[in-house]
Amino acid sequence: MPPTSRTIASIAAAVAVPLLAAVPARAGWREDLGTFRIGMVAEPGAGPSVAGLPALKEAYAAALGMPVEVLVARNLPALAAAQADHRVDYAIYSAAAYAAAWRLCGCVEPLAAPLGADGSAGTRAVLLARAGTAASLAAVGGRPVAVAASGLLAPSSALLEAVAAAGGAAPAIVEAASAEDAERLFAAGEVDLILGWEPVAADGTPVPAGGTRQRLATRGMDATGFLAVWTSPFVRYGPHAVRTELDGEAKRLLADFLVGLKDRRPDVYDLVEFHRQGGFVATTHDEYRGVIDAVGALAAAPTP
Repeated sequence: MPPTSRTIASIAAAVAVPLLAAVPARAGWREDLGTFRIGMVAEPGAGPSVAGLPALKEAYAAALGMPVEVLVARNLPALAAAQADHRVDYAIYSAAAYAAAWRLCGCVEPLAAPLGADGSAGTRAVLLARAGTAASLAAVGGRPVAVAASGLLAPSSALLEAVAAAGGAAPAIVEAASAEDAERLFAAGEVDLILGWEPVAADGTPVPAGGTRQRLATRGMDATGFLAVWTSPFVRYGPHAVRTELDGEAKRLLADFLVGLKDRRPDVYDLVEFHRQGGFVATTHDEYRGVIDAVGALAAAPTP
């Protein structure tokens, strides 16, 4: 008499149990990683080390429940290359460096970003015009604009694109050696406009304290003597980022660690984020799409 389907199922189950028991269980993500590798860039003049390294390693190891090592990169491009090459699992970036890392491999994602003590979540460029000179982008054509010399992601490129989109003629860019020199030119009346910056809250509202406006006030300029003609899109402060394939539990543990760090371990917080003292907030890749697009446009531009 042929066996019934119920008999066949019972036999299969009985055979499967010992077979499954004989297969070793897959190691967890901690065992897979062995050691969690964090990448950081030392402060200028600090050499190949970071302050409070033992305390940093202890705090991250406790948060993850596994050994931690720290790689100190010579600069942000080297750090981005290290994460793209899988030599580090976690890295602390500026916004532009995160964008560069993502462009290198598409294999990184942000967990959290710092907040300023003033409540700012990032910055944006702002074009300030002396009262009575230019009230709109269409009116800046040919007028001198003081711009501090900066890196590849200079805000002057975004400004010129915005002017062209508004149908205006290009202003005359006056490159200053530093932000201080640009502010001096504007305060002295040697230029009509200045391309500066301002801290911004997460909802896009400018934070009153800080930025070029406040710096001009310290030079004795009355705030009624100039107005904002244009602002660039908001750029969130640079994130702490991991490789995308990192286990979800590890990502959650790290995000929780960072968001609660200022309250739970202020001593370690000061080592992790000594520039901005407002704590951390969870963030996503979408909040860096603007700077990623800007980095991509620069990479695609023909070399002069």
